[in-house]
Amino acid sequence: MIKSILVAVHRSPAARPAMALAARLARAGGARLTGLYVEDPSRFVYVPLLTAATSPILGEPPVMAPLPPGEMLAEEERQEQEERELSRTFTEICQTEKLSGAFQILQGQIDELLLERARRVDLMVLGYDRGHAAAEVLLERVLRASVRPVVVVSEDARLTGPMMVAYDGTPAAQRGLAVAAALVGGGFTGDVT
Repeated sequence: MIKSILVAVHRSPAARPAMALAARLARAGGARLTGLYVEDPSRFVYVPLLTAATSPILGEPPVMAPLPPGEMLAEEERQEQEERELSRTFTEICQTEKLSGAFQILQGQIDELLLERARRVDLMVLGYDRGHAAAEVLLERVLRASVRPVVVVSEDARLTGPMMVAYDGTPAAQRGLAVAAALVGGGFTGDVT
């Protein structure tokens, strides 16, 4: 059974539906819910124009540089505001579902931290925004490398209708089927394909 759920919390239209689904699943199954926001250090660097222009010619990877001080401060303020808003949204959703969730903020590479933290829970919920290249790369990496079932939620997600489960016979796929069965038993309405 699902005793712990991790939901990746980020700035995107799919974040709220992912948090709402994770909270609903946690309430239905009596699971512990953790919201994880990762401060990505790549927000604070850029590739200088000269480096971007010359690195392909020289056959070298571009060298990243820190943002100028004014831009760095502005980006730090945006990140702090984002964290406050997401924490508030997470708390509101948890209160609506009448459960207490933990909101964590960590620093590092998003995919590495999500995969490491997913090892400590029974289920991960991840919001996905179609059409964003970075989100697609992150999603593929997490889906391929996660040892736990991952529920992917789009910005227009709903809790009715069909559910698709990828199955390849591995133990992780077996756990995925068990999660799908638990979802159906816990209030999800629709078919599992």
